[in-house]
Amino acid sequence: MVGSEAFALETQDLTVSYAGVPVLEDITVGFTAGSVTAIVGPNGAGKSSLLRAVSGLQEAGGSVSIDGRVVGTAERGRQIAYMPQDTSAASTLTVLEVILLGRLR
Repeated sequence: MVGSEAFALETQDLTVSYAGVPVLEDITVGFTAGSVTAIVGPNGAGKSSLLRAVSGLQEAGGSVSIDGRVVGTAERGRQIAYMPQDTSAASTLTVLEVILLGRLR
């Protein structure tokens, strides 16, 4: 647990590498339920890599916890929806269909 606050979603020492080159190292962060959080940074800073790793779509070291329980990628796939910024299919779909795409694995 980061600090003394309980988080709905938390990472501990999350590390992501591409071709052996680390792009995120030892990221420990927590997100509280019911809050809105912005992840801000320049292009290439690792924002999308962080979101993909948290959602289980990107291989990563470290751990991800949901409601205080460390969960693997399969459980994260059932609990977390991820919608990428750029998807060409979105232009022909309804809003509901686009939202449901975030649940596909």
